[in-house]
Amino acid sequence: MTSIDPYFNEGEDNPVFSAREAAAYLSVSKSTFHKLRRNKEFPVSMFMGDLRVRRSDLNRFIRDHLEGGNTGKGRDN
Repeated sequence: MTSIDPYFNEGEDNPVFSAREAAAYLSVSKSTFHKLRRNKEFPVSMFMGDLRVRRSDLNRFIRDHLEGGNTGKGRDN
């Protein structure tokens, strides 16, 4: 039986974060979060005038950068 890491679980529990919440989730400043967003590192949506990002998209960003550095989106390192 394989155990599932709840931190990276993309099942039913997939909340949508505000910019402030997403920055905190990534442990970066809001300005760094917005830099990543402008570089299209993960998809964002607008809901009633507010920016929103899904946890699963942030988890994908984290995984991509832990496994192999830059994903090819945004600026090259």
